[in-house]
Amino acid sequence: MKAPSDTEEGTMSRVQVTGYLPDYRLADFVPAPKAGFDVLVLFSAEATPQGALDLARLPVWALERGRQLKAQQGCLLLLSVGGWDRSAGFPALAADPSARQRFGQGLVAFCQEQGFDGVDLDWEHPKDQGEAQNFGLLLGEISQVFTPAGLQLSSALAPWQDLPDAVYQHLDRLHLMAYDNPGRHSTYESAVADVQRLLDRGVPAAKIWLGVPFYGRKPEAFDEALTYAQLHAQFKPGPEVDEAGGYYFNGPQTLQRKTRFAHEKGLGGIMVWELGQDAPGEASLLRALGQALSVP
Repeated sequence: MKAPSDTEEGTMSRVQVTGYLPDYRLADFVPAPKAGFDVLVLFSAEATPQGALDLARLPVWALERGRQLKAQQGCLLLLSVGGWDRSAGFPALAADPSARQRFGQGLVAFCQEQGFDGVDLDWEHPKDQGEAQNFGLLLGEISQVFTPAGLQLSSALAPWQDLPDAVYQHLDRLHLMAYDNPGRHSTYESAVADVQRLLDRGVPAAKIWLGVPFYGRKPEAFDEALTYAQLHAQFKPGPEVDEAGGYYFNGPQTLQRKTRFAHEKGLGGIMVWELGQDAPGEASLLRALGQALSVP
């Protein structure tokens, strides 16, 4: 894993920023040079029940664009596998030892051939303890072949999930989806509680990336959501504002507060869902994160 970097002056330390970028945002995403993310997670491929990788949503041009962004930003590049409506292959795959082995070997081959630095699994979600146990076995199989290849293994996990210790043990990075909670879906207080729950489970702080949203939801109408770019264009909220037009979101000051918390707790960093939702220019949340990341 790339170590947390110093600022240009070399006098300050900072936590890392990991940003997801979905396939449907890729063509229009043009970040500033050195935009401020250390890890880019390209979302997403799917796993088949037989242990193959379905790249239908990430054709050749998309993978090439990912490599271009990696080179331009000087960041790590991970492949996301799965997602909310892209996890149907995981249950059968994780239950089959041969498929697990095939999947792990295929991921190594993909990363080495395509210039990726690792894989992020996003199984949403194992439905029972049997599937959760199999998830641990799947991660163990992948970790066994990733470690000698120098590849990173991460997973996007919801804070409410009850998973076996093996899941956490095999991960290099845990991307904690500390958003989409009931009500005001991503408050500072809920983020602190979500992190503490993992720490109480014995998960090392340095493995945890605290997830923050670049979008807002209506507390009483969960399916109604807007990107931060849309929210800023429509309502022009100030940096201290987290609610506008009935939507709850994380404004710059709340994001900076969460970032300081991540630093104080020794977390691995901040995870963003997702980079393509950001507002442009001075209103950018990624810019606000950058302002908070350099700490004495």
